[in-house]
Amino acid sequence: MLKAMNEFAAKKLGEVLAFANVGLETLDKARAGIVQAWSSDEIKLLVDGFSKQRDTIADSAKAAGVGDTTSTKAEATAIKLRSMRDAYVGDEWDNPAEIMEWLGFFEGSAMVHWALVRGAAETLDHTPIKQIADEAIGFHHDFLHNVRDKLMAIGESRAST
Repeated sequence: MLKAMNEFAAKKLGEVLAFANVGLETLDKARAGIVQAWSSDEIKLLVDGFSKQRDTIADSAKAAGVGDTTSTKAEATAIKLRSMRDAYVGDEWDNPAEIMEWLGFFEGSAMVHWALVRGAAETLDHTPIKQIADEAIGFHHDFLHNVRDKLMAIGESRAST
């Protein structure tokens, strides 16, 4: 039986919503560096994944009556994520190594936040959130491994010049 969503779950949804939003912003802001490492098809898959997460979270929070709490937490978390990202990348938005290094931090953190959401959704018996959480954990796991592989290739290339 679907249980009412408490403040903890609503705020955790807000945090993963922030990861989806900042992920999309980062892909756009870092386009000059990303296109050096990823194909347009790979970038489209990333955009689609973040977009699906964003839309499902927003719809689920609204349906559960916690849209305002989720939204407020998403805004606060996005401010923190942008600040960390911008401090790390600095003025090197065209440097794929810097972008990938940042994405390593970002993706690991996104994955563990989604694990909290998945646990909450299990307790709440919330099937749509369980499903998107399972997908999101897989998405961020695969993205992190892709980042690792891209960084290894960049390291190999730059060490040989």
